[in-house]
Amino acid sequence: MLEKLFQYIPRKSYNNFGNVVVLLFFLCGVFIIPIANDFDAKTNIRCSPIPKEISSSQNFVHITCFSKYEEEYHWKIPFGVLVAFNFAIVLTFFILYASWAKSRVARWDIVPNKEDRNEGMAETKNGILLFHIYILHLLFTRFFLLLLFAFAIFYSINFPSNFSCPWRSPLNTIPCVNNMATKKITLAKAVALIDVIFASLALAEVIFIFRWKRSDDEFCLVEDMEFCSVYILQRRENIGSIIRNIRNSPTVNTNFFVKLIIHVNRNKERHEMYDVHLDKLQEQIENIEDIFKPTNNQNNAPRLILIVGRPGIGKTELTKRIQQEWKKKKVTFWKGKLVIRLAFRKFNHENNKRHNLLTLFAHGDGVTPTARGQIFQDLYEFINLNQEKVIVVFDGLDELDVDLEKCWQEKEITQNDPKLTMSIFSLYVKLIRGNFLPNVTIVTTTRRTEDELYQQLNNFDKKLEILGFTESEIKEFVVKFSENNDELNTKTKQKKKGYMFEAKLPSNVIQLADIAKAELDQRKLEFELREDRVHLENCGLLVKIDDEFRNRYSFLHLTIQEYLAALHIFFRSRNNINCISEFLKTKVNEPRWHLVIQFLAGLIGHEIKKCRNNDLITEKRAL
Repeated sequence: MLEKLFQYIPRKSYNNFGNVVVLLFFLCGVFIIPIANDFDAKTNIRCSPIPKEISSSQNFVHITCFSKYEEEYHWKIPFGVLVAFNFAIVLTFFILYASWAKSRVARWDIVPNKEDRNEGMAETKNGILLFHIYILHLLFTRFFLLLLFAFAIFYSINFPSNFSCPWRSPLNTIPCVNNMATKKITLAKAVALIDVIFASLALAEVIFIFRWKRSDDEFCLVEDMEFCSVYILQRRENIGSIIRNIRNSPTVNTNFFVKLIIHVNRNKERHEMYDVHLDKLQEQIENIEDIFKPTNNQNNAPRLILIVGRPGIGKTELTKRIQQEWKKKKVTFWKGKLVIRLAFRKFNHENNKRHNLLTLFAHGDGVTPTARGQIFQDLYEFINLNQEKVIVVFDGLDELDVDLEKCWQEKEITQNDPKLTMSIFSLYVKLIRGNFLPNVTIVTTTRRTEDELYQQLNNFDKKLEILGFTESEIKEFVVKFSENNDELNTKTKQKKKGYMFEAKLPSNVIQLADIAKAELDQRKLEFELREDRVHLENCGLLVKIDDEFRNRYSFLHLTIQEYLAALHIFFRSRNNINCISEFLKTKVNEPRWHLVIQFLAGLIGHEIKKCRNNDLITEKRAL
């Protein structure tokens, strides 16, 4: 019986709650309709005492009095038929809605490919939305009709047990009894109560949907795609909590990074390490959301955005600011969107270098470990179905440990399967080339501009460059940084634990320099400290990585690591001057070592200047 029911009313036309409502209403009808018809069939009038002159016609008396009873107290529609109508008509509307909604829901029952997705979106824009039909179904079928039947049934329960049957004249009556009156009244009240309960559930569901829609702007529930996926199919019931966790995750306050100079589409070739251009160019971005707007020569919003800048200029802070602006939701642009920030340096650890598309996003800032292990499927499915609303920010492409030859080979032979595990770089290339999630907006920050890597990836829609602060913005930075910090002692107090005594300073710096150079040689930004170097944890230049299994660290900034690596080479040159020339021969053509070379040149220049000053002092004393 139930199988036949769900043949007419497919389970996926309703969510779990709706299916329970349909099933309970159907079972109530199956149970109550036969009872109501049985009560109608057994209803009879028994009259006594019957006058002697007509005692021979008892059956005639009963039939006559029963007809008069029906005429006076019953509707034209028998009670059993009315109860049957109550359930049958409502179930018919259930079937009509389910038949219409079946094809709509089926379209979003699986993660659609690009063609199916675009076709579904076009139908949504040009046709009637399932959201509106479902609300109409709740209000008309499950609220208005049920209340109407409840009123009709309740109004029809005038079934007195005792009836005075007029005989031949109004003054001459025969006392009669309706043997089923009490039972029919009880059943009628029960049916009316059932109708009111189901009508109340429908109204409560409508209120719930609108409150959810109003309070949670993570979803556009009006659209078929989201309404089917989130509410009807409940395939991503956890996505709301995932996005709220990301939005509510702690963020370093970057409000003081105001009006960064970001110049658009610079065409002038130059080497970023040695040549800095401060000329005011034609186009400049003032607000963070302007990054995602089309330039003057573009009609559509850019999908692939590249942001470059010198080391320490604020690229990472800019990516954090993008996510922070999304969390605030103060600007209309950010409402209904999802921003996921991924730091490339996270994927340099040996155990974290290979992922599939589903697990990649689970490593975004603010995604909880629970989500990573259990419900990242929901996150991926949401991203796939809402590509136009998703912004993925990749921070620090230059910090990713890439074996280019191996990665390009892997990229060519690897299928475009989001569930297939591959290197992070291969995933990234497939994302920016549109093999995966072709409508997601991707922002990439990096410091290098001249490398084989960028020659292969030179298809960005919008290229930006961060040059730094203007003089007025430097003043604004100082003012904002010093706001609400009037107590001087809170800034000058130094914890003894973090203080490096001068006697230990040289050995600590040497050890840090050794670590920095060794890790750069291996293309590593995260490392473990040996037992004899654990004391370096408190030097103020290291950050402990959140790792459940190992004590891993990284330098505060890649630039600090590069400076210390240069310091390591400089220290070695004191004993072997040839080590500098050997280093330059092997590293001068590798862009990732250019800043180290620049720092090394500064250290050597400072040492030469110091030696010259000492020579001058010696000469003066000799005179």
